Amino acid sequence: SKEHRPNPIVQMGLFMDADGIPLSMCINPGSDNESLCAVPAEKKMLKMFENKDIIYCSDAGLGYNDTRLFNDFCGRKFVVTQSIKKLNSILKQAVFNDYDYRFSQDGKPASLETMKTFDRTLKENRKYYDGYIYKSIPVDKLVDLGLFEVKQYKNGKTKKVKSKGNLKQRIIVTYSRKMAEYQKTVRNRQIERAKKILANMDPDNFKKGPNDVTRFIKSDKEKK
Repeated sequence: SKEHRPNPIVQMGLFMDADGIPLSMCINPGSDNESLCAVPAEKKMLKMFENKDIIYCSDAGLGYNDTRLFNDFCGRKFVVTQSIKKLNSILKQAVFNDYDYRFSQDGKPASLETMKTFDRTLKENRKYYDGYIYKSIPVDKLVDLGLFEVKQYKNGKTKKVKSKGNLKQRIIVTYSRKMAEYQKTVRNRQIERAKKILANMDPDNFKKGPNDVTRFIKSDKEKK
């Protein structure tokens, strides 16, 4: 187990289609990194779907570079979640700036600021509240193909170097007013729960998890 528990555990990887119908599965030791199990399991599944167009969909944990590269050949494509925190500073600016957004229902240019501020009680704004805006940012990336080529320099010398390929990718950014309000409500409730925890215990005695409410609590100690 990755949690260092003494009892042995296993993990199951399951491929499903768009309707939730199971297609293939695998069983691995619980200590294995699940991101490294995706491609071998997918190769087994593909034997049953030869000459079929496959779109691989997963969360960020199963969307690492090798998986993306594997699903960029032979008619396969991929759609995976991308953490904004892990993007470089230039891409973060491209994600957050109010430029090149379009409305989901008609594809017309839209504004992020307008989506945040319109009066959702008005009947004519209902379609904006139920819809969302989006934009697409190209983020092509050079990747190692596992091949080698001979490079010749001007002085006549040659050197064997790794071949690089261009992995074409796009970041699809979306914003929904309805989803933003829902997430804000959930976050405010978690903050209130964190305040109650903080009021009843010593901050030095709690352990913060990545997803529980204590992630909102930080210890600030003055140095003397």
